Amino acid sequence: MFDKLNGYKTVHELGQSFNSLLISNSATVPGQDELMLYQAINRVVIENGLHYTTDVYEAVVSLLSEHLSKEELASGIERVEHGDVGMMIYYMRKIVVANSELLKDKQAIMDPKIGIGLKLKNVQYGRMKFSTMVIEHVNKMAGDLTFTCSRRGTSAKYSVTIGASSELVQTQLSLI
Repeated sequence: MFDKLNGYKTVHELGQSFNSLLISNSATVPGQDELMLYQAINRVVIENGLHYTTDVYEAVVSLLSEHLSKEELASGIERVEHGDVGMMIYYMRKIVVANSELLKDKQAIMDPKIGIGLKLKNVQYGRMKFSTMVIEHVNKMAGDLTFTCSRRGTSAKYSVTIGASSELVQTQLSLI
């Protein structure tokens, strides 16, 4: 199944390509093998909720067993746990999870409560507590909200960009 690596010399190079695809949201069309791997990982991680690398690897290999040869599964096993196939699963899983989060953010940003000027009060974000967070920009393509935040007792302003489906945003919206 993965014997050609679609023109890449090493699995690491393929992984870098997956990462750049993830970062750039490129319109590069994946090959049949990548689509099959993506669908298997989506089924295992998103639909079935598996999280740990070994569990994901075993489930994906089980799903794709008729497409994977013993040679492919053994390739690179001396360099990394689960070999080259394991590394491809690892990199593709990053893309699957990022795409799932992006979809959640895009769906959440359609909430009619979300809009420029919406003010959230007394919000804890990371280690900072803000007296107000005001939405200054809504990016519907990325599902992100950009807030201008302020703290009591200081005139300093902070800019924070958060996904619309984040627990912080959803919890605050439920209070409105």
